[in-house]
Amino acid sequence: EYEYYQEAKWVSRVSDLVREKLDVEFMAPATEAPKPVVLVVGRLLAFEQVDAEDGVYARIKLEATLRQEGTSRYDAALDRTYYYYEKVDESGPMPKVVADKLSEGMEDIAAQIARDANTIDLSEE
Repeated sequence: EYEYYQEAKWVSRVSDLVREKLDVEFMAPATEAPKPVVLVVGRLLAFEQVDAEDGVYARIKLEATLRQEGTSRYDAALDRTYYYYEKVDESGPMPKVVADKLSEGMEDIAAQIARDANTIDLSEE
């Protein structure tokens, strides 16, 4: 059984949150030389609160394709689906604790994407 909480509104768009978390992971310090660019294209499939018998969960599912700038979208270096499913501490105020857990989840996924991007060979051929 699903319940919808009409009063639960986001301050900004979810796409803005995703972009913000990825920006934090990918921004190089000003002292570093620029590196080749990895493009990240994604599709957010789930960003939600799940009410289960054993509690409340934050769930994120994001499909992402990583490729080197200047290559065809069909030449992906990596295609992966990232998941986040964590129990929410229900002792705090709802829906804030869910929003906090979803934000934490996006940080976790952004860090995973950054780690994966660092494994891509960007050497000039």
